Parts: sequence; structure tokens; C-alpha cells
Amino acid sequence: KNEEGEYILNRGYDDSSLAVFSLNEDGSIGKLLDLKVFKGHGYWINGGGQSGPHLHSVRYHKGLIFCGNRGSDEIEVLRLKDSKFDLLNSYKTRPASAPRHIDFHPSKDLIYVSNENYPCVSVYKVNYETGELKELDFKATMDPAYMEQNPLPHYEKDTCSPNEANTSAMADFSKPMPSDIHVRPDGRFCYVANRVMKGISSIAAMKIEEDGSLSFVGLNLLEGGDPRGFNLIDNEHLIVGLLDKDKVMIYQLGDDGMFVNKISQADVPSCASFVCIREE
Repeated sequence: KNEEGEYILNRGYDDSSLAVFSLNEDGSIGKLLDLKVFKGHGYWINGGGQSGPHLHSVRYHKGLIFCGNRGSDEIEVLRLKDSKFDLLNSYKTRPASAPRHIDFHPSKDLIYVSNENYPCVSVYKVNYETGELKELDFKATMDPAYMEQNPLPHYEKDTCSPNEANTSAMADFSKPMPSDIHVRPDGRFCYVANRVMKGISSIAAMKIEEDGSLSFVGLNLLEGGDPRGFNLIDNEHLIVGLLDKDKVMIYQLGDDGMFVNKISQADVPSCASFVCIREE
């Protein structure tokens, strides 16, 4: 805070602060109203990007704020009360999983979370009154043949072994590293981008079962290695950007959730993330 008691926000690498600003009448950003600074670290801190907190995403849904804290293996759940943050839950995920991005089921109280260190996705039930989370499902985002050769860590007593930690994508850029995640508007499928920095990336299609759990459908192969972000235009079209290729593609989706064909592409420098505004 400054001498007048007002908050001052200075950018720092991975200082993991969450800020809320007022909006002026013309829509411009006004004063900084509150600042929440997170501390701690994740399980795998030996060069794996978990030596400190790292809020990688922030989403708002049904009155709650959800943050993927990939640096400390936590999902932060907050409520805004009188323009101030009220931290309801710092939910500890599976160690070294590094939760990155979050999306929501359109009709069930469920969130879907991509985990960055390993090719896997988690599903959690949400209590929107208390902010409590409960794991419902945990599934791989790669095909069974790959997972047989590259199994996920065995989480025993909330730990994984150092040898297993070294299989993280942060230690080997030829391994898939999940980035973005989105649930189709009709709630039938969940999609997860598997980045392979030194290889061919994909977008995994996962069928959402009646109880909200996931079943692996297949991999939609991409034309580059760095899909930082994608989104669903509607139930039948997906847009994805390849940061390493400076290109954006739009794909048509089939009834089985898989790509049918590439409709179009465009040159877009350093494309990273997308927001799709759907007309009701």
C-alpha cells in the first residue's frame, strides 16, 4: 500500500497475486480494490516450475472465483464480498500435478481441470455455498498405448517418488504437457490440449458420462507443438492457436467429438488464447 493506504500493484514474475479493480462508468479500469498474495510451493521443486506459487488461470462461475495454482498444486476458491477477497478453500490437488486451466459443466456442479505436469485431467464436485471440492474423476489425456509406456505417477500417501517426478513434461519437453481445457456447450464432451514442445501436439476428446466422469475418446492431432489455447465456438466448431507456428485453425467437430475436417486457418502472430462470445 502507498502512504494514502491505497493498494499498488507491481508486476513480478510468479509472485502469484490476485487483484480486483473497480470499473469506471465508461468501462475503463478504475482503482485497485483488493489484492490477495499467495505463498507456498508445489511438490516437484527441482527445476519443475513449482518452487513458488503460480496462478495460471482465473475463472468466475456462480458467484465463486476459481484459480488454477499450478505452482503449489492447489485450486484456490474465493468469493468477492464487499469488493474484498474471501478465500474459501485452498484445495490440495494430487502432488506434482500442477493444475493449470479450469472449465465448468453447463448443468452440473462440476469443474474440469487440466494438470500441466502430466497428461491428465481431474474432475471435481463443487459446493457453491462453501467452496468445498471433492475429486470425482482423474483420467489420462493420451491414448492407452502411450499411457501403458508412460504411466501416471502412483500417488501413495499424497506423494510421488523422485523417479516418477522426473517423468514430468517439465523435465522432458518431448512429453505431453496439458494446457487449455474446455467443455462443449451441450455438456457431451470435454477437450484438453496436449502440448508437446518437441513433437506433435493434440487435442484429446473426452466423453462426459451421465455422472460427470470422463471416458477417453481419441486424439485430434495438430500441425505443431504449442497449442497454448483453444476454445469451442459452438457444439460443432473448435478454434485453436499454435503459438510455435503463428497460426489459428478452425475445425469442424463430428457427433463422436472428433475433428471432421479443418475449415479454415489464418496467420496470427504469437496466438495464445481465445474468448468465444456465443449468442443466446
